[in-house]
Amino acid sequence: MQSVKFGVFIDTLKSKFIYIILLAIIFSLGLVIEKTFFTDYVIQSTRFHTEKTIKIEYNQPLMFNNSLDYGTFLKSYSEIDLFLKQSENRFDYKKINSDWDKLTEIQKVEWLQKHIHVVDIHSGVIQFIFTLSADDAKDYEYIKLYGTKYLDEYISFAESRINQITPQSQFKEVSTYTLEPKLLANDKNIIIIKYGIIGAVLGTIIGVVIVFLISIRNEKNG
Repeated sequence: MQSVKFGVFIDTLKSKFIYIILLAIIFSLGLVIEKTFFTDYVIQSTRFHTEKTIKIEYNQPLMFNNSLDYGTFLKSYSEIDLFLKQSENRFDYKKINSDWDKLTEIQKVEWLQKHIHVVDIHSGVIQFIFTLSADDAKDYEYIKLYGTKYLDEYISFAESRINQITPQSQFKEVSTYTLEPKLLANDKNIIIIKYGIIGAVLGTIIGVVIVFLISIRNEKNG
């Protein structure tokens, strides 16, 4: 590498300083614009959990079917696939899982099997749970509005399907609980600031390298 006199480099740096600043601003704005307008963006939030415990009120009291495993039945591939087909027009799955369109049909069913839980407490008591972890790429506002409604939709589906198998009248809600998600610290504004700083630093480094190359040329021509 050619050596450059420090004085020549400093003089060139001073004369081109405004251009380095402009380059830093351009890179900073470029990264911010790219992350704001051209990147699919999901604000991270904490865990969402909603559950309802229901009691099946049978047409014939005390005649509940202990031989039916409600969880196994309702979470089978065929039942989850049926629920998915019935609910796709009512809920925006891309806001429940931002990667939804990247999943195959079987992956969609298996994703739902992991996030919908059916706990058979026995004697006609069932707990339904819908949960999304902090790592799940979900739309914060959408889940706050429709998370519990989504579970209600699944419970209505379960009631209609169970009614096909065992004689019962209706579901009676025993208890309900919802843990609302909260926004994590790394929200959109913070990430935009981060990439703005990264762009500025990158632009500055490139500007200094350009000044160094100009210094070499000036010294050779001097």
